[in-house]
Amino acid sequence: MVVLVRGYHRGPVRRKGTHMAMRVQFTSPQTWGGITDTTLTVDAARLVLLDGNDQVVLDVPADVVRQIDRGATARTNRLRDAHRNHGRAWRDDERAELRRLWAEPVPREDLISTFGRSWNSIASEARRLRLGERPTPES
Repeated sequence: MVVLVRGYHRGPVRRKGTHMAMRVQFTSPQTWGGITDTTLTVDAARLVLLDGNDQVVLDVPADVVRQIDRGATARTNRLRDAHRNHGRAWRDDERAELRRLWAEPVPREDLISTFGRSWNSIASEARRLRLGERPTPES
């Protein structure tokens, strides 16, 4: 499926009539019109979907589009790129290690690196385990 945005312009977004600002984020830098960037904001008039044979399967005014989203799988993959264990259940050995390290003045960054999880995930598991307050790391 191919998505086409018809009747667009790049630059300051002017929302008029049936036009809608759409932001596109690329996985790697893209070049167009002498500009290289990883994001593009367009003021679109229509959203057009094409099938594999370039036949229009949907053509709607852009202002009826609420959100364009790659879904939960894309979000999980993006977060897992930042934290290798994002979304994975805590194992018993990880809980034991968290109990041990929580009691020591270990910097947050070290805990994040050790467990491959966000600080919120680590703090949430500590609350579930009722580990209490952490000692403050010394500078």
